[in-house]
Amino acid sequence: MLWCSHCQCSIPDDAPSCPQCGGPLEPAPRAEWDFSLKHRPGHHMPQDPVHLVNLPDYALAGMLAELLEDNGIPSYLRESGTLGQASSIYLGTSLLGYDLYVEVSQLQEAKAWVDAFLNAPDDTLEAAGSESAAD
Repeated sequence: MLWCSHCQCSIPDDAPSCPQCGGPLEPAPRAEWDFSLKHRPGHHMPQDPVHLVNLPDYALAGMLAELLEDNGIPSYLRESGTLGQASSIYLGTSLLGYDLYVEVSQLQEAKAWVDAFLNAPDDTLEAAGSESAAD
C-alpha cells in the first residue's frame, strides 16, 4: 500500500499519484506498537503507594489493575517477595502471588472496587442454569 500524506489515506500500490488530490505517494507508514509495560494497567507506580491486596495469579491481578485504572485509580503490580520472583523464573508463575499497590489517598475507593470485584455474584452460572431449565 502507498500513502498520500496530504489526504491521509491509503492508495493501492499501482496508482501513479493520489486519485483525490493528485499529490505524490510514499510507502504507507507502519503502525507504531508500544509493548512496554509502562502503558499497561498495573505498571504506574503511585506517588505514595500503599499495599492494597495480594492476588494468586497474574491474570486476576491484571484484571483488577485494569478495573482500578479504568475508574481513575492508578495501580502498581509486582510479584510478592524474592521467592515469588525466583519461582516465576523457574515455574513461569509466582508461588506467592502478586501484590497490588495504589495511592494512599485512593485506598478506600480501591478497597471498595476490590470487594465488589472479588465478591460479585457469578451471573454466568445462574444464566446457564436458567437456560438449561427452560430446555
